[in-house]
Amino acid sequence: MKKALSIITIVLFLFSCTEKEKTYEELEAEVLCDVLPDVIPEIGSLFIPPPPPMPDSLQNENYSNFSNEEFFNLVNEEKENIKKLANQKNKYRIGIIDTLRKIHFSYYKKEFPKHFNDFIPIFDSLDLRQVNKNEVKNSTLLINLYGSKFLPHITSNHNHDEHTIVSISRVVINDKKNKAFFNLTKGGCIPYTFKIISIRKNNKWILKGIIKDDY
Repeated sequence: MKKALSIITIVLFLFSCTEKEKTYEELEAEVLCDVLPDVIPEIGSLFIPPPPPMPDSLQNENYSNFSNEEFFNLVNEEKENIKKLANQKNKYRIGIIDTLRKIHFSYYKKEFPKHFNDFIPIFDSLDLRQVNKNEVKNSTLLINLYGSKFLPHITSNHNHDEHTIVSISRVVINDKKNKAFFNLTKGGCIPYTFKIISIRKNNKWILKGIIKDDY
């Protein structure tokens, strides 16, 4: 009897130690929490044109116009500063529109075959859904969630203190659960969206690449 009880105890212990399979939504939130701190510094510095030269009337012996190289050095320096903040707990604030946009993956596989030919998604089409605060609490970023009604007011004098505000699509995850993809738009006012590709390595999702897609 004692032996049977010992066996049952061991079995129950092993069962309790077995990781419960994550839901798709939990995997999706995990991708966003892991990858966004790496994405945010990159999208802030992508595709920034060099500043125009100062008008002659504003130039004097105390003014030295930046060269393109100097300008991009400053951009890279700022990016490194953002990286440091983004990976420290709650040091860098972003806003996210809380409704993840629906997505049909077939389109992206057709338009970007070199990136997605080997990508077999769990679901090819995902409907929109809302994210709640609990799903992003593990991010190092300090994330505030806004309803979709906030989107038209992003460029107005709305009282918010985020460094940036983004709108995100549903996250497409492949059948092996080691690659993921989603769309991200900065602030709703830039005429292109970013395609974010990530991979799972050592139990963490990491940024693999960013594609700019013009509307």
